[in-house]
Amino acid sequence: MAKRLCVLILSSLVVTAAWPSAQTVRGGIKGGLNFSTVTGEVYDASRLAKSLRLGWTGGGFLLLGQRRSLQLEGLYSIEGFTGKGNLHGYGGIPIETPGETTVAFDVLQIPVLFRVGQESKGRANPYLIAGPGVGILFRGHRVIPGYADFPLVNQQLKKMDVRAVMGGGVTLSNFLIEARYTQGLTSDTVQVDGASPSDLLRKTSHRAQVISIMMGAQF
Repeated sequence: MAKRLCVLILSSLVVTAAWPSAQTVRGGIKGGLNFSTVTGEVYDASRLAKSLRLGWTGGGFLLLGQRRSLQLEGLYSIEGFTGKGNLHGYGGIPIETPGETTVAFDVLQIPVLFRVGQESKGRANPYLIAGPGVGILFRGHRVIPGYADFPLVNQQLKKMDVRAVMGGGVTLSNFLIEARYTQGLTSDTVQVDGASPSDLLRKTSHRAQVISIMMGAQF
């Protein structure tokens, strides 16, 4: 995974050096809401039905260029999902209530995005973004209300995954509104055997899926 990150960074530097209008450099901040889940089946000795989890995201970005730009971002993102079904506690003992669990990940997203859009002062200017990125895990935990809060340690979660981002937005003067979809390209979990509460994520095929709606300002 570290090799992939190095390749991504080197590729970004090459593209930046070759970008026609990269002399124009601006910065900005943005933040908003996340609606997240993961792909694949989730097990807790039985299957859980997943639903979107509401979180938040925020950070800063650099914009290199004007009409065709390279957008480099660093966003702190709260992701995860909510699962409902037959829950099991320590030793695989069934938990009758509440029948719901929440899994949360704290992730630093580092996307390298290509941005296309025309900018005119005093007008609303739409733009499109797309590109690769990585997600670096800081913390993971699972909560069963009224029962326990279990950390998801390195045996359950990988430290980094590769992602693809696409979306668009509108700028008006220095302000922006943006919506995007982030899809994990590599797994964010590792194989774990057993059915204890901290062993919720047992398959290797889970990938992040995040819809983000943000507002911000560029300078």
